[in-house]
Amino acid sequence: MTRARTRTEDWPHLDTSAGAAESTTWNVTVVAGTLDRPIDAETARAVAERVHGEHLLDVLVDGAHFGVAGRSLLSVYPALEQAGEVFVDALAEAGYTLRHWDRVEWLAGVRPGR
Repeated sequence: MTRARTRTEDWPHLDTSAGAAESTTWNVTVVAGTLDRPIDAETARAVAERVHGEHLLDVLVDGAHFGVAGRSLLSVYPALEQAGEVFVDALAEAGYTLRHWDRVEWLAGVRPGR
């Protein structure tokens, strides 16, 4: 289980410990943006879980700054589209508007446990 972080220097913390059932490498999307108003940790977690489900790795909440890191089974372009577009849609359904992106990243081949 991940927790909502409140300090940007702590984020993203990718706990790459893995059980035997995990694949040898992960693809990870990291998206962060500034919202139209502050978001609370509970709402941020709910939005992040809606977007990533069991693949959620970490959440950032710092006032109006909100970010999500999650594993992806998709290749780079569909993964970034999902991480970005679905992220914005889920925020809108929760009543928030993304003012601008701060980070949109794709990390390929993250090795669990290293």
